[in-house]
Amino acid sequence: MPEEDKRNFVRIPGRFAVLCDIYTIPKTPSGGGAEGFSRNISAGGLLFYSARPFRPGETVRVRIDIPDWENRKPQFFKPAAEMDTEMFQAVGEIVRCSADGQGFEIAVKFIAVDDGHQLALDKLARYESRRLTEDR
Repeated sequence: MPEEDKRNFVRIPGRFAVLCDIYTIPKTPSGGGAEGFSRNISAGGLLFYSARPFRPGETVRVRIDIPDWENRKPQFFKPAAEMDTEMFQAVGEIVRCSADGQGFEIAVKFIAVDDGHQLALDKLARYESRRLTEDR
């Protein structure tokens, strides 16, 4: 019997720059940050590659450089001076980390996302899903 796909969100394939660091309150300099690039992103999480491993269960802050992100967020007023200054940001939990020979493949489940960021990511996922379906 085929294994059931447990995904609840549409995946957006893409190679976006990712910054990930251990999330603590109060913020402490952990030296545990990493840069990498995404394999895919969804409204529920992220799969990315990094040279540094993370442990499952760790709480992290992720920032993802999605092109034109600031213009995707729903806002009443967007001053020109603030355009293109923000990245998608979320707090997440590491759910998997596996070595792949050249680094680590890391799965993150989002546990806290700003409402505006969540709406923009949902909209982007729906758009990309339609676009990918039409390209087939």
